[in-house]
Amino acid sequence: MERLTLAATQFTPLVDFDYASRALTLQGESYPENAAEFYRPILSALREYASDGAQSGKTTVTLQFAYVNSSSTRSLQQLLTLLDAAARDGASIEVRWLVELDDDVMTELGVDLLSDKSSLSYEIVSR
Repeated sequence: MERLTLAATQFTPLVDFDYASRALTLQGESYPENAAEFYRPILSALREYASDGAQSGKTTVTLQFAYVNSSSTRSLQQLLTLLDAAARDGASIEVRWLVELDDDVMTELGVDLLSDKSSLSYEIVSR
């Protein structure tokens, strides 16, 4: 698969899905005007990766957000559900949710989004 990269903007996170290195990263703020539209190609690429390439090695997903609005939260829930399904089907996926020290809001969001994903290996890391 071809690497998916989208530069961060004032409203959207950096997206860097380096499939060759099995490193998928979303980082920044996420409050686009239309979150479903922004995340649609990201989810589509992730579905393709989950069905084609995720089975042949460990994938590390790094998520680091300063702010996430409610519509982006729904899209992130979909993303993590896709990853959980791939893990349930045998893919080795580790999710790292990075938060700034003392950022209770992002820590709680990470816990809320990841706690029911029983097939994923994940950690919430305060930095």
